[in-house]
Amino acid sequence: MEGVVSKQSLEALLQWLYLRFVKFDIKDTKKRISATIELARLADKYQITRIESQTARYIKKAIANPHPDAKEYYRNFDTSDKNTRWLGEEDIISGTLLRNGHPVRRTLAAASVCWYLQGKRHTFTDLAQQYPQFGADLLHEVRLVLDSLYTNSATFNDPISGEIRYLNQATKR
Repeated sequence: MEGVVSKQSLEALLQWLYLRFVKFDIKDTKKRISATIELARLADKYQITRIESQTARYIKKAIANPHPDAKEYYRNFDTSDKNTRWLGEEDIISGTLLRNGHPVRRTLAAASVCWYLQGKRHTFTDLAQQYPQFGADLLHEVRLVLDSLYTNSATFNDPISGEIRYLNQATKR
């Protein structure tokens, strides 16, 4: 099964089953993330539990610090695509094949939130339209971020009435 069973994913799964951790010997960040998604799909396919959170953390760590040996200035360089630059279309598509609510699937959507909120045109816009599961995951993660705003700290124009509204303001019913 392409994208799920490979020598690499099988070895990683066996490593996890025996040692309860996985360490990919892959230097390239994109390939390391893709391999982790492949492992998550293999484990999900065979209903192997307790690996989901670890694989999601592994992906988050790779995205947050893609080059652990890099100089400090590189790691702190901030751009809107900082979290998505290590993800390819195939990674997002492969992630949508995981069950709904899977930590890896949520991590892939969460990685796209910064880009989405900062309004950059990106491949993930088309993916959100072509793969409604990814679009729904992205909307869920965006809602979590918007819920973290302070009350009355951001406004938007209501698309129906045109009124200026506050985010996170309780409405009276």
